[in-house]
Amino acid sequence: MIIRKTLVVLVIGLVFVSCSTIYTPAHVKLDPTVSVTETKQGNNAKVMVTVTDERESQSLGRASYVHGSGEIVSEQNVLGVIKRAVIEGLVQKDFDVRLKHSTSLTIELKLLEQVSSEGLYSDGVETRVAIKAVATREGRSYAKIYRANKDENYSILPSNKKREDMFNSVLGDVLTQLLGDQDLMLFFVL
Repeated sequence: MIIRKTLVVLVIGLVFVSCSTIYTPAHVKLDPTVSVTETKQGNNAKVMVTVTDERESQSLGRASYVHGSGEIVSEQNVLGVIKRAVIEGLVQKDFDVRLKHSTSLTIELKLLEQVSSEGLYSDGVETRVAIKAVATREGRSYAKIYRANKDENYSILPSNKKREDMFNSVLGDVLTQLLGDQDLMLFFVL
C-alpha cells in the first residue's frame, strides 16, 4: 500500500515537473566562437559596422513542439553580440573599425531561431541562422547572404545549456563564413 502511494506521488511529481519545464522560458546566452585568422588583409582600411534586425519575429523559438510552450529567450542584445563578433573579426584582419565612415558594412539579421519537432522515437531540434551583409564604398556595393543550420535528434528535449551551445555553434558558423568571404574583404581594400 505504501509503495503504491509512493509510486503515485512520484509519477504525479514527474508529470508536474515535466509539464512545468515545457511551459517555462528557456534562457540562452549568446557567445558565438568565430574562427578568424589574424592577417594584415585589411591594410588598416576604415569601415563602419552596423547591425539591423530584419527578422519577422524577435522570438528565438519555442522550447518544445507543444503549443504554447516556453519561449527561447536571451537577456542579451542579440544585435550587440553579432556586432561585437564582427568587429573583433575585422580588427583581427587589420581593419580600422570606426563609429562613422563612408565605407560601411551593414549586417542584416534575417533569421535566428530553433524549431523543435516530434518524431516517433526521438525529438528533433533544428537551429537556423541567416544574415545578409551589405557593403558600400565609393558608390559601389556588395551584398551576400550567409546561412547555416544544424539538425540534432534527442530522446528527450535538450537542456538550456545544449540549446545555447547549438545557437552559438550555428551563429559562429555564419559569422565565420562572413569574415572568411574573400570577395567581401577585398571589396573594402581594392
